[in-house]
Amino acid sequence: MEYLYRYERAYAGELEPAKIRLVKFNILRTTPKGVWIDLGYEKWVSNDSKKRYAYPTKDEAFVNFIARTIRCVKILKAKLMVAEDYLKCHKNGTLIMYESRY
Repeated sequence: MEYLYRYERAYAGELEPAKIRLVKFNILRTTPKGVWIDLGYEKWVSNDSKKRYAYPTKDEAFVNFIARTIRCVKILKAKLMVAEDYLKCHKNGTLIMYESRY
């Protein structure tokens, strides 16, 4: 194994279609439990962790990309629901404002 792989969202611009890029990381050295990869700095990646930064095959990396993207969508939908609830409270006049001090 010479490389590890990770798929990432490639932000092109608002009006351009979504793009996915495959990043290939050089393995710097191997340990019994994982590897060190080059990101411009050294990052350790476990061999047997469920969540890894990068994977030994492109297929595993893509499965992880899909899982991360699904999780991202769930988080953003939850944040959107909260924001919409605040707007509904404002429109209904049920918004309660108070001051808070830290």
